[in-house]
Amino acid sequence: MIQTLIAFTIIIMLVMTITPSVVIIKKEQNVLKQRFKNMHHLHDILIKELNEEVSENKINKDLNLKYTINYQDELVQVCGNWINIKKIRENRCYYGKK
Repeated sequence: MIQTLIAFTIIIMLVMTITPSVVIIKKEQNVLKQRFKNMHHLHDILIKELNEEVSENKINKDLNLKYTINYQDELVQVCGNWINIKKIRENRCYYGKK
């Protein structure tokens, strides 16, 4: 009887520690997935801007990504910001030379 109680206690302790860890890991994976997607999109915007003939500053807003394009002499700056799944604002900038 005591062995069963000890085994049950160990199983409950494992479940109570592993389940929150899995939830936290999944949330962090989603944050990284969103960050990678937005950074990839910003990079694509920079490449597109470097290949365009017209150079003008722009502000645009996609689904959850707001980005600005600034031109300073030959330098192109594409900066984006968004609010991630954990409700934290993230900012990233890419730079290119025309």
